[in-house]
Amino acid sequence: MELSLGMDRSSYQAVRGLASKRISVRMAAALYLLMGAAIAISQPVIAAHVIANRRLPMLGGIRAGSGPFERVGLDFFATMAIVFTLLGLLEIVVGVLLWRLRRRGGVLALVLLPPGVALWLGFGVPVWLILGPIRLALIFLGWKALAYDSPESRSSR
Repeated sequence: MELSLGMDRSSYQAVRGLASKRISVRMAAALYLLMGAAIAISQPVIAAHVIANRRLPMLGGIRAGSGPFERVGLDFFATMAIVFTLLGLLEIVVGVLLWRLRRRGGVLALVLLPPGVALWLGFGVPVWLILGPIRLALIFLGWKALAYDSPESRSSR
């Protein structure tokens, strides 16, 4: 049976399936970009405050980043905040690569998961423990939409 776009049903379903996979990957990309930016912007400010004032900053009545790292010591906390900043910058890279549907963005997301979990736990940010698996699930759902090659080689086909 021919559909209005000149495709048979199976071709239409394949195109529709790929489109939903791309949407899934782009949703993951948006989460990586937002979460990475939140980390990359907030952590240097928090680290600077800790170094200058020798205490955690208060945000809405809650000590920012209060978790196991705080109990180790403020110098360690500030160092881990800088490491967390680097993770945030790498998460922005993941977001850009995923937005461009690059498979290496998905691979980098997997590589960053273990250090990310350690930092999320160390800084006591449980929302990341919820959003982190959601981001990975979205990547896995859209994995087949991710390409190995560069966009230039795809457009020449």
